Amino acid sequence: MGVWLDTLTLGATGQALVARQKLALDLPLALRSFVASSKGRREYRGELPRAVRQFIHSLSDESERALLTSLACEFVDTIVDDVISGVEQSLLLVELCLAQAPTSLDDLNDNFPWEPGLKRSKEWKRKHIADLLRSMIAAGVPLPGAVGAALSSEGEPCFAFNEIAFAVAPKRLEWSWSDFKKQQGYGREFLCITEAGDEAGASAEGVDYGTIPVATVVLQQVTAQDRELEIDLHILGTTLSQELTALLEELHRHKPSDGYRPVAWHNVFWNLTSEYERLRLAIETREPFHDTDQTLATHIAVNYPEVTSTSRPVIVRRRQQLYAECVQKIQTGFLERFTDRTHEASDHIDD
Repeated sequence: MGVWLDTLTLGATGQALVARQKLALDLPLALRSFVASSKGRREYRGELPRAVRQFIHSLSDESERALLTSLACEFVDTIVDDVISGVEQSLLLVELCLAQAPTSLDDLNDNFPWEPGLKRSKEWKRKHIADLLRSMIAAGVPLPGAVGAALSSEGEPCFAFNEIAFAVAPKRLEWSWSDFKKQQGYGREFLCITEAGDEAGASAEGVDYGTIPVATVVLQQVTAQDRELEIDLHILGTTLSQELTALLEELHRHKPSDGYRPVAWHNVFWNLTSEYERLRLAIETREPFHDTDQTLATHIAVNYPEVTSTSRPVIVRRRQQLYAECVQKIQTGFLERFTDRTHEASDHIDD
């Protein structure tokens, strides 16, 4: 049994600390080992460094080969981090199944944390989760019985949980190299990559209407070692998603011509999902996102003829009202669930 399967089995049997020790210590060494060169510099040995050397030789561009040769150790470290992240995600799924017995695959889909930059559809995520769990069952990972019932007939056992094969797959090396160059700032020089534009997103361009101290303290507490808190955040996010959606529908029911739905779909809900990213809020957003009140008002006037009074000042008032009420619900949710944690964090800060 490999390190990945060992880690999942430990997690499934409630040995979370041992599982994470194996993830942090054993997994990196399974992918590459350290040796000292004759010049006293760091060198790597093992399956992953060997695959990287082969990948270097496969590059057709001489400048790229020279670049990767000079950064080979850093590139290996990057892939190791990516593999650890992948294994950690599957372990988190196991821990979620233990922390809250799933009643359906939809529950898992809503509560399972997702990488902020991973833009996949909800359907893709659902199938991915089902395939992961089905593969764990096929591999003998002792998941709770409720997992099989929640899966029903869904999912295919298509994952082997082989950390070596996962790390050295040719496509992974290609994608990792492309990402590595972008992160290091080499993309333009070696590939002439066309930039996709400003990816700052809603949170960077939105107007700040105030902060929530409780939410800020709790979100800052989440670390790789505090998975219980992270799971709590996603469970809270599920509840808040339902409450925010209900709030929007209530406003729409009372004043259907005020356009609260498009205000939420094209601005407010975008900002909330970005500002409270760790909650993974499952609230409806629609393209395009409008970061200014004028463009939002114009879009609503053109595309939602049922909305009355679409002047900029009117849209500003409606957006501010909706945003404030949503933030109030989020603040209340944090206070109800995390008051004790917040007091502990505040005491620590005061010290």
